[in-house]
Amino acid sequence: TQTAAGGSTTCTGSPCAVDQVDHSSTVCRGELNEVCNVQCHAGYELRGEHICEADGLFAGGECVLLECEQSDIPNSSRDQSAPCTGLYGDTCAFTCKCGYEPIFSPGSGDLHECRLANITTNTVAFSGGACVECEAGAFSNQGGTCSFCGAGEQVSATMCGCVKCSVGQAKIVTNNIGIPIACAACAPGKAPSVD
Repeated sequence: TQTAAGGSTTCTGSPCAVDQVDHSSTVCRGELNEVCNVQCHAGYELRGEHICEADGLFAGGECVLLECEQSDIPNSSRDQSAPCTGLYGDTCAFTCKCGYEPIFSPGSGDLHECRLANITTNTVAFSGGACVECEAGAFSNQGGTCSFCGAGEQVSATMCGCVKCSVGQAKIVTNNIGIPIACAACAPGKAPSVD
């Protein structure tokens, strides 16, 4: 554009067409060689500059999805051997190792970490947002469902699985609904059955 100013002519650049970078609400306006100050949406970062070029269009610069830092969750399936990776907004599924229980972030309900479980006579199973207490004599392996041990077995001391009854013992102790759940020595004059 030419402008008369005191008898002289000055040239100024032509304005670029209004533009907007993907994943940004910034509207770019400007003249030749002006840089648009692009603000990317949450989870995105600007790479490069968005500049008004000679052809009357903005070019360069883009908002790209952030890559999350690699992180591990101790005592879980996502420890240092298989850490969480991904992009902003991704989720990282994991299960707590046996003997550990899930800890949730305050207010969000998101699984946050695994801590040493307070082992009691009953274990807790984690199932998609709810923890349910297993019946006496059952165990929860890796935060899954509640399971009972087979014949000649009882729940291990860590409540993570089953162990065979010791020699001279049989699975004869029952829970409150009559299911055999624990091993004990047989009464004098009796021996464990072979089944």
